[in-house]
Amino acid sequence: GESRPVSFPLTEEPLRLYNADRQWVVEPGRFTVWAGASSADLRLRGQFSITDEDGNAPEELPLTDDAGNPI
Repeated sequence: GESRPVSFPLTEEPLRLYNADRQWVVEPGRFTVWAGASSADLRLRGQFSITDEDGNAPEELPLTDDAGNPI
């Protein structure tokens, strides 16, 4: 039953994608990070957004589960 805060660095590399111009880039948008005992036992979710140089990010729909319920 013990709990304690943890932190870990999240670098650019896991957020990159290979675009049509054949470049590795990080595009603006919402990212979700999950933590848990296993992929079948996710206990914590956090979100963050990457913005462009002007501080803008694309507008995104709210996240929902398979039944359409907000998560």
